[in-house]
Amino acid sequence: RLAAQAFEAGTRLNPYFRDGLFNLVNTYLQLNDSAGMLPVAQRLVSVDPMNRMSLRLLAFAHQRLGHLDSTLHYLRIADSTLTSDVTVSELDPQEQSAEVKGIIANLRTTPSRPFKLVFEFLNPKGEVVATQSTDVPAIPPQGTQEFDLKAIGAGIQAWRYHKQ
Repeated sequence: RLAAQAFEAGTRLNPYFRDGLFNLVNTYLQLNDSAGMLPVAQRLVSVDPMNRMSLRLLAFAHQRLGHLDSTLHYLRIADSTLTSDVTVSELDPQEQSAEVKGIIANLRTTPSRPFKLVFEFLNPKGEVVATQSTDVPAIPPQGTQEFDLKAIGAGIQAWRYHKQ
């Protein structure tokens, strides 16, 4: 319970920090706190919508609450329709800039289609400070593609992304 309180305090200070949200969802999971888990899992997927583990956690939160249709919906996305898994491995915020690094994995046995990944760099209030995008080329079957984006702006403490 103390870990949950610490992560709750952290997410109050920075409600869009992905790692804090991820840790809080997993803490609620361990505590069997389904009511607390669902809204945090939904926020997690809103900032990290192409991450398989984030989607599975949201499915599990729905399952715990008996929402069968939502459980199946998010499991289907995570296991069947999600073509690329985005994993952000690093956020390095500085005073006037930030850098985000990660890997995009093709989950399929066929090459992925090229797409654009758009990152919004956020301050702790959730306001967009800067936006950067990267063109993701076709990734070979079961292959990966690294990305490294830099943004200029003061107060960047979090990110969210979407596929364009």
